[in-house]
Amino acid sequence: MNLTFTKKYLGGIFVFFAAVALLASCKKDPVNPLNNYPKDVNIEYRVKSTTGITKADIMFDNQTGGQTSLDEQALPYSVKFRRTGVTYATTIGLGASTDFAGTVVLEIVVDDKVVKTETFTATSVVRGTIAYGFN
Repeated sequence: MNLTFTKKYLGGIFVFFAAVALLASCKKDPVNPLNNYPKDVNIEYRVKSTTGITKADIMFDNQTGGQTSLDEQALPYSVKFRRTGVTYATTIGLGASTDFAGTVVLEIVVDDKVVKTETFTATSVVRGTIAYGFN
């Protein structure tokens, strides 16, 4: 067995593994989404009708994490508040119900960005809910 060949071969293997180790150490750690929580956010809920429905029962998750229910609220409706200490995987929701035919649009806005919107249409009773999860 040629000792010179073996030293070159082993030296090449060493250089290869050293290069791999160097490249792997330069790799950034993946971003952990939990690092951004808990956090404070501005939340806005919007409810409107595009067909002339003038009132609806509205339910939403409020600034304390509880639920608020409003009966026969005039449309369009909007509420804004700041919620503190939101944790990872917290879900907020908005719902509306009306005994009229037509279309209702629900929208959730977080920190001035629309994160969820959905349109509900029916020929007799319009009901709809939407949710947004922080992650």
